[in-house]
Amino acid sequence: MTNTDHGYLSGLSLASSDQGPLVRTRAEGEVLVITFTRESLDDTCARQLTSVCLGYAEADGGGWRRQAVSLGMARGATCAGLRALVEISDGLDRLGGQLMLFGVAADVRNVLRKTGLTDRLALARTAQDAVARAHQADRVQSFSLAQGFGIFRAA
Repeated sequence: MTNTDHGYLSGLSLASSDQGPLVRTRAEGEVLVITFTRESLDDTCARQLTSVCLGYAEADGGGWRRQAVSLGMARGATCAGLRALVEISDGLDRLGGQLMLFGVAADVRNVLRKTGLTDRLALARTAQDAVARAHQADRVQSFSLAQGFGIFRAA
């Protein structure tokens, strides 16, 4: 798999050149896999990550409503960083999508657990698990919607 420029914010510098890009992206079917490349999900990075993720979900950003975000490089997160994860999740939910976090470092996972966010945010161990769960959630949602319209009937 290669990193891909999916067009959104391609001309906007989200980080100083000495730090490199804030994220790397690649498509896995209908899921956009986003690798966060910083050691801390601090206030500045949180605003930028929210903008990037929700921007990719917009029609002109590619309509990537299912996103799997790797936090494996992040060793810490501020309150703003945690709030950003909730904002991204809620924003994707409103659009009929889903946020999956994967590869979350132990320190960040502990913070998510202690704040109760593991009950609100979907976590997976690997990119493959996150992508599979995102695809599975889409099939479950489609099945439930079909049941609601009476397309499937119990025998």
